[in-house]
Amino acid sequence: MKLFLFNLTLVLAFCSPYVSHAQQSKENLDWLLHNDFYADMSWLPDASIKIDGKPSTYTDLQNIDFNEVIKIEVYKKKDAVKVFGKEQGRKGMVLITKRKKKQDTHNVYTIDDSVKYYTQAGDTIFLRTTQDAAFIGGNIAWQKYLERNLDSVVPVDAGSPAGIYKVTVEFLVNKDGTISDLKVVDDPGYNTAYEVMRIIKKIPQWQAGTYKGQQVKCLLTQSVTFFISNG
Repeated sequence: MKLFLFNLTLVLAFCSPYVSHAQQSKENLDWLLHNDFYADMSWLPDASIKIDGKPSTYTDLQNIDFNEVIKIEVYKKKDAVKVFGKEQGRKGMVLITKRKKKQDTHNVYTIDDSVKYYTQAGDTIFLRTTQDAAFIGGNIAWQKYLERNLDSVVPVDAGSPAGIYKVTVEFLVNKDGTISDLKVVDDPGYNTAYEVMRIIKKIPQWQAGTYKGQQVKCLLTQSVTFFISNG
């Protein structure tokens, strides 16, 4: 079983949080499924497909925006029969879970069409600033940190099939670079969210965001994708 990590990006809320090695288009989900899970995926168009638990068609799968997906579980024919029975699994099974729309509970204010913030308990919290909060050293340093610290076999150890598992968390980066209010936004299961929370908590300090030269408190959304292939 091969293990890959991609989409290791740090993004602000209100930005697109999902960027992968594939181009962001509706065709990509089909491309990923055909090329990245098993050596032979010719059975995919005839497989049983469920999207958010509802029986769906191959055309439905092709029309999904990859950015909307938090979990794809891919069962080849033999494994699908074991898990779902002969009737459902005889042609293979693909389970897709889409992101649930997050309801914004804050009144968001905009300055100059670019800076966004809200207030909470007397605090001003920025969603986008003139210089965003970030992992110290930028995205390259962040990816290296993940390579050194993330236990990428966590979903496999928890019994996951081949697939894609996207974890999204959010937290506040305070003016001094410490973090608070860490919470899970999207949890695809198989202990992946626990693992992402673990490595976020290990980071002693982040680069604080600034606005007009002053350090400010920022809300960040962080996503990590586990990619698991069986050949």
